[in-house]
Amino acid sequence: MEEREAQETYDPTSDPEEQKLIISVLDSFRYIFHVTHPPLPIRLANKKFKSSYRRHAHYNATHTRRQAFYSLPSSHWTLLSGPPFNLLSTFNAVDDLIDLNAALAEAIFVAGFKAFLAPSLDSEWVASIVPEKYASDEYKVFDTVLDVLVAKRGGKASANDLDKARSCVNQFYREWSKEGVDERKACFEPVLSALEEEYSRRAYNNHTSSPSSTPDRGSFTVLVPGVGLGRLVFDLSLRGFSVEGNEISYHMLMASALVLNETSSAAQFRIAPWALSSSNHISRADQLRTVAVPDVHPATALADASMLRRLGIV
Repeated sequence: MEEREAQETYDPTSDPEEQKLIISVLDSFRYIFHVTHPPLPIRLANKKFKSSYRRHAHYNATHTRRQAFYSLPSSHWTLLSGPPFNLLSTFNAVDDLIDLNAALAEAIFVAGFKAFLAPSLDSEWVASIVPEKYASDEYKVFDTVLDVLVAKRGGKASANDLDKARSCVNQFYREWSKEGVDERKACFEPVLSALEEEYSRRAYNNHTSSPSSTPDRGSFTVLVPGVGLGRLVFDLSLRGFSVEGNEISYHMLMASALVLNETSSAAQFRIAPWALSSSNHISRADQLRTVAVPDVHPATALADASMLRRLGIV
């Protein structure tokens, strides 16, 4: 009896506190308006966005800086708004890049809702609370449901949740952009090399005892603790290993659910990883730089690699 219970799959949505945590993480990514935040400048208010990620980033990255800018003597801000400083145009550019990042954040919300919350919801209850005009809009359905769940069960995103959402979006640069390859090599190459050496050693020993057979890479099982956005798990799977990953952060789990299971193509999104920080840049162009993510479409790459292995090419 005890052994059977231990083998049962844990359902996080069955635990009220765990479900509240999932709701707060989803709320940090989604497209929703929080009236408790201070109002934004007219330029942004007219855009009619309603996002936790967007609003938090706009307020902290540009709105407060604009307030400080206009509190200067007029002769000073007139000087700073022109070349070579161009602060006002920089604020506007950062606002646009925040919207770029938020498109990825909101896609993570949808993927996370589908993976961690939707399976536990009663379809009839969902239909009863979602207006008919939203029935064909997946995002609107999830957004409406989360509104109700936050009101009934709690779980509104905290400032810490929003910081984690921002960090999660930025981490796509390292794990899922072409430009992040050097950072990935520094982190992942020692692990990949060690596994290849171990596989070669076992293959050699197996060949010595049974010259006609070579062990299948799929029989070589790897556990990856703390998978982050899932790139190392993907790279190991691409090499044919059987891989299982563990991750404690729902922010990371939802983001990896998007990139591994829900993306439709490589370079589906563009992000500006450094837009929210004006320090430690050689030039303003570095701060405003954008990159495409993901650099590879995981589903297509894994299918192609599997076919090549079946053909005996790799």
